[in-house]
Amino acid sequence: MFLTLLFGVFLCTLIGVALGIITGLVPGIHVNTVATLILIFSPAFMGFVLLVSSPLGVSAGYAVVLVSAMIVGNLITHTFLDFIPSALFGAPDEDMALSVLPAHRLVLRGDGDKAIKLSASGSLYAVLIGLVLLIPAYVFFGILDGYGRLEPYIPYMLILVVSVLIAEESVKGRKYSLYALLIFIMSGIFGWVVLNGDIFQSSPAVFPGMEESAPIFAGLLGLFGFPALIQSMGLFGTLSPGNEEKGGGDDGGMFRNSLLGTVSGAFVGWFPGITSASATVLASNLSDKNDSEGFITTMSAVNTSNAVFVILALFVIGKARSGALKVVQGLLHPGLWSNPANPPSLIFLLLFSVVLSAAIAYPLTIYSGKFFLKRLEKVEYRRMSMIIIVFLVLLCIVLAGPLGVYVASVGAMIGLIPPLIGINRVHLMGFLIIPVILYLGVSM
Repeated sequence: MFLTLLFGVFLCTLIGVALGIITGLVPGIHVNTVATLILIFSPAFMGFVLLVSSPLGVSAGYAVVLVSAMIVGNLITHTFLDFIPSALFGAPDEDMALSVLPAHRLVLRGDGDKAIKLSASGSLYAVLIGLVLLIPAYVFFGILDGYGRLEPYIPYMLILVVSVLIAEESVKGRKYSLYALLIFIMSGIFGWVVLNGDIFQSSPAVFPGMEESAPIFAGLLGLFGFPALIQSMGLFGTLSPGNEEKGGGDDGGMFRNSLLGTVSGAFVGWFPGITSASATVLASNLSDKNDSEGFITTMSAVNTSNAVFVILALFVIGKARSGALKVVQGLLHPGLWSNPANPPSLIFLLLFSVVLSAAIAYPLTIYSGKFFLKRLEKVEYRRMSMIIIVFLVLLCIVLAGPLGVYVASVGAMIGLIPPLIGINRVHLMGFLIIPVILYLGVSM
């Protein structure tokens, strides 16, 4: 019976991979939105998976497991492919916002295919390393109660790292640390208003199912997407080549960056309010922030590692730390993994879905990247940037309404300031970090 169920999970994971191609490559469509739609139309999805699996002998009681495998397949595939719209079109989502500028640097110097391979490799390493770290993570967060011990200190850890990042700007001169602080606060206020002001709740133009992701999409598009495209056109300064020759693409460097990203992403799966982008800010302080190649690998590993460890967190502490896993929790109602010697069989099925999705998504990401790059190479970059900007404005109108375009425009004005005054754009992540700090501080 278990092998039959495993084959059913195999088939439904393939369906999830197909959904992940859509959510990963189409800007603004998040995996959480698809998971919510699956929950809303769960009777139809249950009937579909039973239609597919019943000839194999899978009983109706396992339909929720198969639908959950579909969601996991979507989630993992999304974390591989969502780098492509960020890198090539400047359309970042919450998890890949910081990758826009490093990716543009590599694309402009003709290494777009290398950027995509680095991202795919970082995600694949995250799955492999994550599987190895699952038991140590279970011991630390579950048996030793690392979750309960560390949670009260997360806001202070974020404040410490942000302080170090701001202080590091002083090597250029004391005024640059002040500039960084002001940009961090400015973007944080912007984030607090956009994410907590309910300004999109009353907007009838927001695409159905996008009420939660529309503010993030519009804000990050303005802060990171539009400025990178405008800079690449040479309208407000140019993209600095940085110190690209330092490497980061060698196997040893790639493994180190992936390990750093995997460990950082593991914490995202356990603590409320901490996002992949916030974890990347933590990881970037330990890596070479001037190495675009290493940064891309690290961020992709953080993103995929988060998707792996939220599954473990669901079974160890009973908490769903992503929208997709909340749907899985609502379907499965899993018990806690209380006996170390007797892990739930459900976790093995979902991890099988993780491995299968990663194995398919890795070559799929590289192929898709090459496909888009070949077509973009035929267009002059300045003209291409203008076309992409028009496309993103139209997409923003469709997904977030005219209010989304206004939010993105305000974000673009803020996002253009760091390169003009000579500071790192990482400080724009105050958009997410300040609301996270305030959220965690209030909830403690």
